Amino acid sequence: MALGNVNDIATFVAVVKAGSFTAAAHQLGITRSAVGKIIARPEVRLQVRLLHRTPRSIGLTDDGSVFFARCTQIIEDLEEVETAMAARSATPKGALRISVPVALGHT
Repeated sequence: MALGNVNDIATFVAVVKAGSFTAAAHQLGITRSAVGKIIARPEVRLQVRLLHRTPRSIGLTDDGSVFFARCTQIIEDLEEVETAMAARSATPKGALRISVPVALGHT
């Protein structure tokens, strides 16, 4: 799996949650046409239609619903791993060795 696929997944989830390409584009800080191109990539790669598009709304296809459920889980898993790794690095672990002169050690 290419690393760009993760961005495609995140964009797809953002579009579905936002309910429109325009709202998702605004949320992600990219153009509406860029969102459309990003959504088209997994559709071409998977050879399925993920969204029903009309000028006024979007909706999930059956394949899109399955893809959305899995993508949402992937995003949640990535966020969980990131949180766990941040917490792990925030707490010092291991033995602490200090080297000092003998005179300082006696006092």
